[in-house]
Amino acid sequence: MPDTWKRIIAQLTHLVPNAVRSLRPPATADELTRLERVIGQSLPESFREYLGTCNGQETHDYAPLLFGFHCLLGTHDIASLWTMQTALFADEGPLEWVKEKKIRPVHWSRGWIAFTDYEATDRLVLDLDPGKKGTPGQIFRHFPGIDLSDPDTVIAPSFEEFSKQMLARLEKKKFGLEEGIVVFDDDWI
Repeated sequence: MPDTWKRIIAQLTHLVPNAVRSLRPPATADELTRLERVIGQSLPESFREYLGTCNGQETHDYAPLLFGFHCLLGTHDIASLWTMQTALFADEGPLEWVKEKKIRPVHWSRGWIAFTDYEATDRLVLDLDPGKKGTPGQIFRHFPGIDLSDPDTVIAPSFEEFSKQMLARLEKKKFGLEEGIVVFDDDWI
């Protein structure tokens, strides 16, 4: 896994060099420790390695985006978003009308770690608190109106698998470029 994100970045360097230039330097050990302290749990090693390769993207208004209009969040942004979402929604009860499957039927869980963001609506989430049929560390899309019981909401069983799938799609040219943004042919993200 350590070189998967290096290989992803190498692929992207040829496709969207402006977006690659917006990637932040690797997260330090202190930044990773601080993030884990804020969220109150350990991150999977594959996610730590990713952040140790690039600590998200610059998030100013004109920063080019990489995947499906998502901006990669760095440790500080992940902690800030987690803190806000947790304060707003984590103590609410379960969504009674949603049947629990792979994802917990709640508005927000303390075990959800959003690592991308699209205009505060669509996010990719590392799920450390999965539903009954889920897998700790699975990746799912979170957005308003999401059907948490839809099996297609979970896009990978782990961050490592998510990263490998992303690299394979880039290497096999299973994507398009839309205004300089990588968009996967099957709307994966």
